[in-house]
Amino acid sequence: MRLIEKNIRPRDICTREAFENAAVVVAATGGSTNGGLHLPAMAHECGVEFTLRDMAENLPPTPHLADLKPAAATWRRHGEAGGVPMLLRTLLTPA
Repeated sequence: MRLIEKNIRPRDICTREAFENAAVVVAATGGSTNGGLHLPAMAHECGVEFTLRDMAENLPPTPHLADLKPAAATWRRHGEAGGVPMLLRTLLTPA
């Protein structure tokens, strides 16, 4: 609701950098091939050039940190360990 009140729309925050970050999260969580389909399609709808090739460029340097399967026991365990916020902190921490 705060974003609507501030007149911030999805296209205001759906930048190329945001899609690159999303690709990194997909890679780090062992995300499904749906990420390769949906992220470029969403970018296209936002007028952002981001292709499957762009997504693939983010995969090799990204460590596979967790296998997050929705509604699975592994998700519940990772959720208790900090979930996505902890995953993001780990990705942002220099090696």
